[in-house]
Amino acid sequence: MENNALKKHKGFIIYLVTSLFIATFESLSGIFLVANTNMPILIANTISIVLGTIIHYILVNKSVFKASTSKKTFTVFLSTSIASILLQNALVWIIVKSLSSSISENTRYSIAKVVSLIVAFFAVYFIRKLCYFIIRDKDK
Repeated sequence: MENNALKKHKGFIIYLVTSLFIATFESLSGIFLVANTNMPILIANTISIVLGTIIHYILVNKSVFKASTSKKTFTVFLSTSIASILLQNALVWIIVKSLSSSISENTRYSIAKVVSLIVAFFAVYFIRKLCYFIIRDKDK
């Protein structure tokens, strides 16, 4: 029974593990940029997301979604990535501005980043899954 459950959710598990790796990379690179440059938080966050998105695409597109490398699937990936960047930046901005200024900028960014990653993870996973399913269904 357990083996069937693992097989059924294998794609989601791979996506989750890969996303955790990417989230760690994004967070650390964003924290590094905020702490070591005069770069505004949203610019640093966008750079870290773009780098993470490129790595994520390479690692999960075929292995998780069984998506071909077509214009349609790339369009889905690109559009959901852009939506994810906008969503994450909006959440980071709202959370950083909402937290007390007595909390350090790095700590406020770290809290905001974690929340934005969790929300974007689920939103993007389910939107991509639906879109790739529709594309595969139409291509049959």
